Amino acid sequence: MDGSPRAWSTSARRSVAPCLFVATVALIVVIFAGRHDAPTVNRTFAVSYTYECCRASMVNTVYHPGEILRLRWIRVAQAPGQTGQTSHATLELRVSLSGPFDNVAILKAISVASNSQSGSAGIVALPLRVPNWVAVNPVSIIRIPRTATSGYFNLSFRASTGEFSVSGASVVRVQS
Repeated sequence: MDGSPRAWSTSARRSVAPCLFVATVALIVVIFAGRHDAPTVNRTFAVSYTYECCRASMVNTVYHPGEILRLRWIRVAQAPGQTGQTSHATLELRVSLSGPFDNVAILKAISVASNSQSGSAGIVALPLRVPNWVAVNPVSIIRIPRTATSGYFNLSFRASTGEFSVSGASVVRVQS
């Protein structure tokens, strides 16, 4: 063997080829990574995430005073054209609980008239801030006051950025 590539065995050529490919790609990356003459632009991304609240099993449960509600936000993947967003944004997830109300009809009538923030007890979870470009599993936490009386509570939720907002509400039953 004289050391030239023609004299190499087939297995030696097969092991060198991937190394040469990786080295070539690394060189191209180094060359282009150093270029700073391109303007900075807002890049689009393949998938963004929005969030909805909350699982039906959570809403269809009877809770008791002092109990902690762990509200698991439901992540929804969206293609770029679906949300109108083309850049990274931070979503703010908010949840509040108000009540008690004697029945669901009164809860809905008062909540609609007062923009879902009525009732004698207003409990607000700490707002969560999550990136829309990373898949996370946020959980909001609300403790039902130990002094809460039996009745129906309005669970309001909102996911928003500076430009977009989605909100909704559900009914939560508390029994003391």
